[in-house]
Amino acid sequence: MIIEYLDIVTILILIVLAILVIKLKILDIYGCLIASFIGITVLFGIGLNGLILLFVFFFLTYILTKFRYHEKRKTGLAQSKGGTRAWTNVLANGIITSLFALSYYFLNLEILLIPFITSISIATGDTISTEIGLLSKHKPRLITTFKKVESGRSGAITFLGTISGILGICSIILFAYFLNINQNYNYLLAAGIGGIIGIIIDSYFGAAIQANYICRSCNQLTESKIHHYRYTNLKNGYAYIDNNIVNLFSIFIGACSSVFLIYLII
Repeated sequence: MIIEYLDIVTILILIVLAILVIKLKILDIYGCLIASFIGITVLFGIGLNGLILLFVFFFLTYILTKFRYHEKRKTGLAQSKGGTRAWTNVLANGIITSLFALSYYFLNLEILLIPFITSISIATGDTISTEIGLLSKHKPRLITTFKKVESGRSGAITFLGTISGILGICSIILFAYFLNINQNYNYLLAAGIGGIIGIIIDSYFGAAIQANYICRSCNQLTESKIHHYRYTNLKNGYAYIDNNIVNLFSIFIGACSSVFLIYLII
């Protein structure tokens, strides 16, 4: 039955896009394989318009990751490997989307389109708020205490980054509307609020439980266990909870919250 959806033209397009993604160094090879799997499940579960919405996420986050990249790199806070995303990042940001796409296909419940849209909006909003927030001229504040902290601290937010993240969420909601994935205003409002809840939870978990390390060589704050080819010292949080775990849970909680919000709004 899946062949009905994955015709030859679609498969060729996916192959060309996969090659392009690797060529542009958007994802590494393993990340590209997982992204292809996620794309196929979205195509299978939601249809071509759902896949286009997923591409919007990839395009927006790629452009804004590269935006003033050298400036971010000078501060030591830019995405590593020239902005190329690893498979762990792809899996954490996309697996929930994939699960809701398949759930919609097998259960055929319109309400499941909302957590699908919400999951993409959270991944978009979180990435954009981080990438644009790094360019803020003002020191970020920790979301749990609102005290000023050094840039790069997990759970630290800026006004610029937060507004950018919310705009990113709104853009995904608008694309979902114009792509006719869902045009119910109440449902889309729930998806938008769920998206904002998701990025707030992401920041809160980042501040409260995500591992932050201090580099032994440069004394810089980092989320990585290894910096300058040396093991770092744990400053706060739990060593087994990294940014990918935080992303995974915040997307899941935010997407699920959008379903409950529908009943409150209606």
